Amino acid sequence: MARKLIFALLCVAIILAPAAGFSQEEENAEYTYGTIIEVKKDANEIVISEYDWEADEEVEITYSVDADIKIENADTWKNIPNGTYVDVEYVTDENGKRVANYINAYEPEEETGDVDME
Repeated sequence: MARKLIFALLCVAIILAPAAGFSQEEENAEYTYGTIIEVKKDANEIVISEYDWEADEEVEITYSVDADIKIENADTWKNIPNGTYVDVEYVTDENGKRVANYINAYEPEEETGDVDME
């Protein structure tokens, strides 16, 4: 009986250990959205124009790009054109620098010129 209990506890610990580490990282993640102003390939940074709700104005924020960044709707962060609307997940490092670890780039909507007023 004791062996079964120890085995069950060991299995639970093995299953929950990776999830505990992942949820701690998720807990520190912050999210933002805005428009790419500049891609600084040599500095591994992007500059995003986003709305600051406290200041009630648009601001430009620079994000370092994590080496293992996940990108959606673009082949690489370096090829995202200026003016592209993006969602960004980032963490703030111990020096206060924002480090992006996920970017979702949105393709601009095509304007057809047809307006349906019905």
